[in-house]
Amino acid sequence: MNKIIMREILSAVYKNYAKELKEKCPQLLADEYSNPHYVAIPDGWEEAHRRIMIVGKEGYGDLGSGKRDGLTVDDIVKIQDTNKAIVEKITDTKKDNRKFWQRFIKIAENDCSCVWNNIDKIFIKGKVKCSLCDAERIALHSTSIKILQEEIKILKPQTVVFFGWYRQSLAAELPEIYKDFYENGNYIEFNKKIYKVLKDGINYIFSNHPSWRGRYKPADYENNVITCVKESLERV
Repeated sequence: MNKIIMREILSAVYKNYAKELKEKCPQLLADEYSNPHYVAIPDGWEEAHRRIMIVGKEGYGDLGSGKRDGLTVDDIVKIQDTNKAIVEKITDTKKDNRKFWQRFIKIAENDCSCVWNNIDKIFIKGKVKCSLCDAERIALHSTSIKILQEEIKILKPQTVVFFGWYRQSLAAELPEIYKDFYENGNYIEFNKKIYKVLKDGINYIFSNHPSWRGRYKPADYENNVITCVKESLERV
């Protein structure tokens, strides 16, 4: 699938998703919330031998509103272009003090193409306390379109790396992996290691957010995350 077709399919899914957001959770389209995070396809993604989707918890900042009347395809493309410019600037300069992007840069250095995503598409605007509450998060993921699933199907990454996640979001978006992770007890020892699962030919890697300072965080945790990603790439 070439980039033009891939982008057209993704834009069509996003347009339908935007309609569902308006129907299912219009309260999240108020001015205090961000625009949805729409993934930008990196240059050369479709030809890349090794493709990684990096999934954060949510964005932060003052991304615009203007959502009450819905988002057009042009609006979605503008958001994608903004996200693309952010990633390109950071990966080209390899300079950013935020721990999220420091880990992102280290992964991107491994001869691979990386796309930036978030498991929660909408967040509270601002640079502190950006995460949704549980009720807001449940509403956000109440759409019939499971957007993370759709993005993975369209973009076809070989590896999906989570830099943290929310339990409700994971249960809604990737229920089979959620079941293996939580209901089968694999989460119990998670804080002492990194969780990996192979599903439908895709390596899913679950790591805590780079800013996590949990009680059981090993001293070499960040290095272990990068090593785990490298091992996944070597299998491609």
